Amino acid sequence: MSQYYDVSVNTVEKALKELTQSGLLKRDNRRGTFVNNGVTLEGAEAGSGLIAAYVIGIDNPLWASALRGIEDVLRQHGFHLLPSSYGESMEQLRGLVKGAMTKNVDGVIMCPPTGPQHNEELAALIETLERNGTQVIFLDRHVYELDIPFVASDNIAGAYRLTKRLIALGHERILFIRNSD
Repeated sequence: MSQYYDVSVNTVEKALKELTQSGLLKRDNRRGTFVNNGVTLEGAEAGSGLIAAYVIGIDNPLWASALRGIEDVLRQHGFHLLPSSYGESMEQLRGLVKGAMTKNVDGVIMCPPTGPQHNEELAALIETLERNGTQVIFLDRHVYELDIPFVASDNIAGAYRLTKRLIALGHERILFIRNSD
């Protein structure tokens, strides 16, 4: 590893020690060092081990696929997913947030509703969750007025492949329509 990364052996040993202490690696004196597949994220043991995910429509293949991916990763880290859809209804979203707090979830992954008309109420829901000790992250949307971390999908590669395919099929006039958000 030291040759591959062009660093000293001491640096590699220190990195392995830190990764072992954080729980990402496990060491066996006879067999070696291994990735700890049973690792839990920091704080998972103290909390409920539940992460809620709120998307607009669970029946949409895009959101269903995203939820499957999220669930796979969470399971690797000792968490369980509570998926729900709210159809961009703030009333339903309020109910889901209330349920999340009742279940004492460790975090909420949310595709926030679009449009500035929702921002004030969304900010109040986020504040309620955070006051309860629940971490929040937005999925595939960024609300500029709120300082919430977000994860966005990379649609550039998919759009490139789709456009290339349409051209290969003989299409010459291609229109891309996107919402204003």
